[in-house]
Amino acid sequence: MMFPMLRRRLEEAFFDACAPLLAETPPRWIGAGRGHIVRKVRMREGHLMLVDIRVPEQREAWRTGVYEDNVLSLARRTIPEGGVFIDVGANVGFYACGVGLDLARRGGKVYAFEPVSTNRRWLLRNIRLNGLEDVVTVLPFALGDEPGSMVMRRVPVGKAANAVGENMLSEWDRASVDRNGWASEEVTVIRLDDWSSRLDRCDVVKIDVEGADLLVLRGGAKTIDRFRPVLLAEFNPYWMKQIHQSLDDVRRFARRHDYEIRRLFGDRFLPVGEEHADRDDEVPSYLLFPRERAPELSELLS
Repeated sequence: MMFPMLRRRLEEAFFDACAPLLAETPPRWIGAGRGHIVRKVRMREGHLMLVDIRVPEQREAWRTGVYEDNVLSLARRTIPEGGVFIDVGANVGFYACGVGLDLARRGGKVYAFEPVSTNRRWLLRNIRLNGLEDVVTVLPFALGDEPGSMVMRRVPVGKAANAVGENMLSEWDRASVDRNGWASEEVTVIRLDDWSSRLDRCDVVKIDVEGADLLVLRGGAKTIDRFRPVLLAEFNPYWMKQIHQSLDDVRRFARRHDYEIRRLFGDRFLPVGEEHADRDDEVPSYLLFPRERAPELSELLS
């Protein structure tokens, strides 16, 4: 048992050391998917990413050089000089590195929360690849509305992929993930409010945690009232439904904290009516911002 484990750890250490030297084999233009499963791509925003092309969204980023471009671009444009960006559910680092490269030139900081160890390993590789060790701080925690622990289940595709908390799974979902061999890992959960006391500012918070976005916001309500950051989140309707939440709960949270809500339609963030509801198969992007900043942000959104 010890030899395979030692070999795997040595292979991981070797890959970590060699990551900045990797090149695409073959280059993208020769053909998608042939050659090594690990590729290096320069994204449109200028940062480099190591990706596993077995994971669909990473494969698409390798093919196009784009990842959630409208949301990432807005995040970069709304952070001022010396600003602070919090990336909740950082995964392999598309946002942490994309925003981090910009803030490296402007004296800012990124705090990237990623509780899943395999994803965090790739996140750290991408931070080193871009020379952002002094800009991006990685924190191995999940965020929620109550401190404690939680079991995460990771999609069994590639070495770093999306994961969802077991608390989000219906009985049908649980049977499906067990049957399909989703890896499990117990992680520590903290509240943003308990961690953010060390900050003197917070400008933008991006949340992508498979439907638990509102739980993160509730655990960060004092932080939101104190710093009034711009919030970017998905509010995945399918996973929210599993914990008896909906967009109406997000609307109530926004009203309570005097925030406005916009949804990404095409390439623009537009207001959503009170009757709007997303389909279960949609993965929408939402923008929440303090009402007092509406005149300033309307120029960015036009």
